[in-house]
Amino acid sequence: MIDYKGIIEQLDTQKVIRLMETLGANDYIEKPGYVVFPTICHNPDPDEASMKLYYYENTHAFVCYTNCQGMSIFKFLKHYYEARQRDYDWYQDIYKVILDCSNYEQTFGFAPKKYQSIRDTYKAAELKKLPTYPNGILDCFTKFYPPEWLADGISKEAMDKFDIRYSIPQNKIIIPHYNVDGELVGIRGRALNEWEVENLGKYMPVQIEGKWYSHPLSLNLYGLNWTKENIQREGICFLFEAE
Repeated sequence: MIDYKGIIEQLDTQKVIRLMETLGANDYIEKPGYVVFPTICHNPDPDEASMKLYYYENTHAFVCYTNCQGMSIFKFLKHYYEARQRDYDWYQDIYKVILDCSNYEQTFGFAPKKYQSIRDTYKAAELKKLPTYPNGILDCFTKFYPPEWLADGISKEAMDKFDIRYSIPQNKIIIPHYNVDGELVGIRGRALNEWEVENLGKYMPVQIEGKWYSHPLSLNLYGLNWTKENIQREGICFLFEAE
């Protein structure tokens, strides 16, 4: 189990300030108990941002008083990337970055001159095919039909078709991601613990025995392995938000 709450509770204010500087918040006001930043959470241009993004040391939470409202540092980084329409890897660009801002575990070599998503370092040739994993990895999860999804009208047959599982220790619905050829390229979980939903988000990659099974979501269309023949036959494709 990842101690997300412990990581958040041990955030170091000075490290958070350094992170914000690398993200483009060159101006900040440090006060007893809180720091005020420009609202780069939803403003791609820092010059257009107002000084209304507050980071509170007692709760280790951000509050944007113009748009985004209250959010953990995890949700702040999601807002930051999405406002810039930037692809990101959850493990590399969110989890590890936040770990660098926390005293929960010492890591070194953080402060780059200008922050860049690792997606910016990929070469075009490397985007053609994602790494794949043996399907047997999923055997560590339980075959279970979450009542929350059944109540939403997601049938047992649909969950079987998309190989939905359940993690007892993580209390997550497990959602495997397959490429167009049916090869496993990533594993994501839908959190059921309310604290995780509120502070981290509903969906995130899953860790198994110390390895994160994350992948850039923009490089793979979820469910295409099941729908490709219909698309080829009908010549029509409808895109929805995955998962």
